[in-house]
Amino acid sequence: MKKLLLGIFALAALTGANAASAADMGLPAKASTLQPAWDWSGFYAGLNVGYARGNTVWNDLDGFLTAGGSNNESNNGFIGGGQVGYNWQFRHAVVGVETDFDYLGLRQNTILFAIPPGNLVDRI
Repeated sequence: MKKLLLGIFALAALTGANAASAADMGLPAKASTLQPAWDWSGFYAGLNVGYARGNTVWNDLDGFLTAGGSNNESNNGFIGGGQVGYNWQFRHAVVGVETDFDYLGLRQNTILFAIPPGNLVDRI
């Protein structure tokens, strides 16, 4: 029984000692201003590339403009360019300047008036 009382007393003493030492800790220091976790300020540059594809179908319902009545054209080409800029971050706001340039290399030739001019007068 003596050992049990000694164990309870030791446990109470250790628990009380931890509570007493916690009272000696100082208050946490306050930060003057909160800083954002990310900083978006600085220079940046980037490139973009791609491929363009298109299909054009001309249907002449009355047969007046083309000899065949319908014309199917496809066009393909390269797309590419880039962008550069600079950003400034003020607390939680970001402002910046950016410029970009792009190139599209699509070409298509369309002939709408396939009828010779002499026959155009006869058809009217």
